[in-house]
Amino acid sequence: MDKILEKEHNLSRETLLYAAGLMRNGIIELLKGGKAVDLLEMGILYIKPKSEMVKNCPSITDIPDMILSFLHLILHWKL
Repeated sequence: MDKILEKEHNLSRETLLYAAGLMRNGIIELLKGGKAVDLLEMGILYIKPKSEMVKNCPSITDIPDMILSFLHLILHWKL
């Protein structure tokens, strides 16, 4: 937050924290719904199985644990 506030003087810390909280809640809601989330064009955050499915028609006990994964996007930033 400090890095943003150093460059952006029109926002208060409270406004920035509030907006970040809204984004966090939206991201969590999408992930819980099984959706992938674009994180500000830095990469894609998504839920995936921890291991492969063993059966073609698995029962609920055959489904592996799920993990959070991140796919990095190639960025060319101009500073």
